[in-house]
Amino acid sequence: MDSKLISAILPYKRPFLMTGITLIANVLFVGIGLTAGGSNQDTSDEKSSSNAQPVNPLIFTTQQDHQNMLQQLGIVRLRRGRDSDQNSPHAANYDEAKANPFPQLPDPLVSTNGEKVTSADVWWATRRPELVELLEREVYGRVPANVPAVVWEVRETRDITVGGVAAVQKHVVGVVDNSVCPEIKVEISLAITLPKNIANPVPVLLSFGWPPFEPSPFGPMRRPNNDGPTPLTREDVLLAAGWGAATLNPTTVQADAGGWQLRRFGPGASNNTDEQPTGAGLTRGIIGLTNLGQPRSPEQWGALRAWGWGASRALDYFETVKEIDARRVGIAGVSRYGKAALVAMAFDQRLAAGLIASSGAGGTSLYRREFGESLENLASSGAYHWMAGNFLKYSAAEASFDLMDADDLPIDTHSTLALCAPRLTFVSYGVPERGDAQWLDHQGSFMAAIAAQPVFRLLGAKDLGRSDNYQTEKMPQVNVDLVEGALAWRQHDGGHTDEPNVPHFVRWANKSWSYEPKWTVPPTPLAAAAQSQETPPRPGRTGPPGRPRGNGPFGGPIELGPDDKQIYPDPEDSIVQKRDGIARGHLEMITYESKTVGTTRKLNVYTPPNYSADAKYPVLYLLHGIGGDETEWQRFAAVDTLFDNLIADKKVVPMIVVMPNGRAQKNDRAEGDVFAAAPAFAVFERDLLDDVIPTIETRYSVINDREHRALAGLSMGGGQSLNFGLAHLDTFAWVGGFSSAPNTKPAAELVPDPAQTKSQLKLLFLSCGNKDGLINISQRTQRYLKEHEIPHVWNVDSHGHDGTHWRNNLYHFAQLLFQK
Repeated sequence: MDSKLISAILPYKRPFLMTGITLIANVLFVGIGLTAGGSNQDTSDEKSSSNAQPVNPLIFTTQQDHQNMLQQLGIVRLRRGRDSDQNSPHAANYDEAKANPFPQLPDPLVSTNGEKVTSADVWWATRRPELVELLEREVYGRVPANVPAVVWEVRETRDITVGGVAAVQKHVVGVVDNSVCPEIKVEISLAITLPKNIANPVPVLLSFGWPPFEPSPFGPMRRPNNDGPTPLTREDVLLAAGWGAATLNPTTVQADAGGWQLRRFGPGASNNTDEQPTGAGLTRGIIGLTNLGQPRSPEQWGALRAWGWGASRALDYFETVKEIDARRVGIAGVSRYGKAALVAMAFDQRLAAGLIASSGAGGTSLYRREFGESLENLASSGAYHWMAGNFLKYSAAEASFDLMDADDLPIDTHSTLALCAPRLTFVSYGVPERGDAQWLDHQGSFMAAIAAQPVFRLLGAKDLGRSDNYQTEKMPQVNVDLVEGALAWRQHDGGHTDEPNVPHFVRWANKSWSYEPKWTVPPTPLAAAAQSQETPPRPGRTGPPGRPRGNGPFGGPIELGPDDKQIYPDPEDSIVQKRDGIARGHLEMITYESKTVGTTRKLNVYTPPNYSADAKYPVLYLLHGIGGDETEWQRFAAVDTLFDNLIADKKVVPMIVVMPNGRAQKNDRAEGDVFAAAPAFAVFERDLLDDVIPTIETRYSVINDREHRALAGLSMGGGQSLNFGLAHLDTFAWVGGFSSAPNTKPAAELVPDPAQTKSQLKLLFLSCGNKDGLINISQRTQRYLKEHEIPHVWNVDSHGHDGTHWRNNLYHFAQLLFQK
């Protein structure tokens, strides 16, 4: 065994929970090839694993597992990934002129021997297997031949109504045989919802996400037990169109982490830093079970391939259900689960359609592009577990082999799309203005789709209807459909979701398959609309007492009351457009020493036009959401431009705006399981009061009294603002919460003394969108305020949990601040 590998692992004493001798034995077990996995072409894995003696599964942290893989590959150091912070020296590029350093993509129709593929026969016999081999070996990893079997069990069945259609919903669990390693248990959680009155088997869209039978990362607030109307969801659309809907929890197949991390938020959360770890990551889940709890080898599968494997096992089950047309099963996912949906469809030809949404790097965005997230980001400790270990070679900065970069990859993401041909492949994105960030490189994904077109045509399928020049073709306008062929593209005007494109996907698939549901009862108005180009109505859902009633697009069911009204009109988008001829303020990133966290941290600070140390300014502190950082408000609301315009129009008093990082921990980046950082958002109360405010009042010319300090935030930051601001009215007189998250304390705790609060508050501003599944959080606060006659503003607009709502309500909130 490589001595470097032993030296890399031996220093890690905790949380392995084993002696050094046992650890060396286990590592040697892996090094001599006795663990399950490796190349599909090497049958020694199966023979060896059957004769191997049981070993103790390892418990790695993410950092330990990442380092283990680097040692196996001979990598000393990786190149650094890109930062979303545009003030960083490593900021991501968003200039198209610099986005294509490697403009030539490998031709998917040229074999490794240089011969042009000109027939479908040659594609199936030669070229497709070549691409499969390259993608398995270098990008996504191989599925070992000895993965244990899965037995499916129906755990719960209930009758519900979805989209106006009577339906049966089942919780089905795939129990994986763990007799080879009883310490590792894998049970795949799957929910299936099918129309109750159907004459023939129906198509099903299988989505990666959280089934309604189990807690989501947002906790119980996603499914409160109350009836009422709820926004249109994919299940509404699918059931009304005569489809079935299924949801698979990918984290029950494989954790979304490289190694063990103490969970501090949501189901299974703990604040006990000394508790014994139970393991999560690549030495657990299906990858760990197949490897008997040992580290994977560089060619073995990553989480994306494992999640795709889970989808294939669900499809195995669908083939046994007589109500499901297993020849018409689609796969869907958003973001990292969009990547997984693409991988699942590429490698399992039984999947008939794919809705690949907002998948970015590792999904449909080209690796060779230099725009937003980079190949190097995927090799970092936050994302490497998605990929094969070999993928890290292309990001090495110092290694025992000749260094390589993205241009050395023998394939690119258009190759993965090509493996989906000629089946129905729908690439979906939203818009950056609504939260589908530029980081995802929408244009790079469109280029990949263009580059995959020749394969679809070769196999007799219609393409996007554009030229094959991926270097010059540009995305169509937002909401313009390219859905006439088997390869489809649509960029909707929503955010980081596929919901707006689900009706388009269903109509497109129905037309392609010539599918019409055969109803045994008259179709509902929603069903008729789902088959047309109309926008379907928004029905309610019903179910048995005490059962969940379904989710909105974010959070739980939405029920509006008489007070839930829009009191301010939506402003024009021009509020965040730079104007000529007006004075401009200054946006700068500064650092400060945080005694609370024990490290140097960042603040984004806006100073108004003509800022002068001879004047004194009030200060607004703006807090971000759980997935953001000190740059989030600037991304969503262009704070500098917004305030420049407001000040030029004399709608606000000149003020300083401070945007800190509300995640008060040493690694304050929004990476990995962002929900695990929830306790750090509570710790930020002390950082704000003891470190941030003193820093601002030392560096800038401010009025340092409560009547000239305001605190507001969005989502998690909205909860922080209400929790901290109302608890410290000696510090803040102006408080705002925009679509506040479940971290918001109960109203009676926020305002224990209504009379004192009324005497001290200058303004309490609450807002939420009427399409936001978290609205019940703000509603309960507003009802308490009204009951106790505490003056407040309550604005319910027509948006969701999105950047437009936050931008618009910051615009309204700012105009009320610091007024006499």
